[in-house]
Amino acid sequence: MPLSVIVLMSSIILIFIVFGILIKYKKCYWLISGYNTSSKEKKKNIDIAGLSKFTGNFCFIIAGVLLIGCILNYFGIFIGFAISLGSIFFIASYFLIGAQKYDNNSKRPDGKLKTSVVINIGILMLIFTFAAGTIIYGSMEQKVIVKDGFIEINGIYGTKLNVSEIKDISLVDTLPEIKRKTNGFDFGNILKGNFELNEIGIVKLYINRGTPPYITIKYRNSYIILNFRDSSKTRNLYNDIKKQWNK
Repeated sequence: MPLSVIVLMSSIILIFIVFGILIKYKKCYWLISGYNTSSKEKKKNIDIAGLSKFTGNFCFIIAGVLLIGCILNYFGIFIGFAISLGSIFFIASYFLIGAQKYDNNSKRPDGKLKTSVVINIGILMLIFTFAAGTIIYGSMEQKVIVKDGFIEINGIYGTKLNVSEIKDISLVDTLPEIKRKTNGFDFGNILKGNFELNEIGIVKLYINRGTPPYITIKYRNSYIILNFRDSSKTRNLYNDIKKQWNK
């Protein structure tokens, strides 16, 4: 994990811990989104003691999940880091639902949630689920199959190559500077999809940045670059592709 990401994650974890302490123990209720903008009349219908405790615990849980994810990433279990980040969206969904029991403004006279509140929560849960699924799915290491004259890269932004159309293939330790993403997935060190590189232009990447070597394939009029976190796995794939190409 790059130093900039470590600093960012550490800052986020610290912020959640501080917010949890301020909200739960120091009664800084103005930090609770929604409550701080409510009118005086609406605030009377909110169990602020229960809500503050619930919100503070939520902050501590988020900080703990992020810390676990960072520890897993440190030991090379990057998918664990991705899952921890993805799970935050589900935790946030639980918080949105759980927080309603402390807010009588969102309830009907019979004690059930108002229809509009249920719809809003449902929409947010769908958005959170999609976001979590994208992070987890995109972070999974791509599966590459070399067989019968074709190279098939599975997963997000996957593609299939005809080996006979490969013009050149090489194994390199460095890449040109990545200028921007045009249509792809960019999460931490994982880059998948279409990116613009200096000296080359638009290429398809399936890489774990910072873990060389990289397989560079000149295919038709463009390039495809891929690797795995495990360098030996990258070299084995390179040898398999070379064998198919030399047939």
